[in-house]
Amino acid sequence: MIARFQQQTDERPRPAALRQAHRLVAKTFLKSELSEPTRRVPVWQAWLFTAWAVTATVAWFAYMAGLL
Repeated sequence: MIARFQQQTDERPRPAALRQAHRLVAKTFLKSELSEPTRRVPVWQAWLFTAWAVTATVAWFAYMAGLL
């Protein structure tokens, strides 16, 4: 008989920011009603993140194409 593998983990509580991010993702994709309200992200932060993501993606493609 093969014994079950029991992974030894230390169960630490998740940080509050991670719990909040998890709730935001769940609410966005699962359309669930959550008991705790989520904090809205300012518009300028959302656009800054979008610009960073687009810049990083373009730079990666340029590097892979040999342009950088």
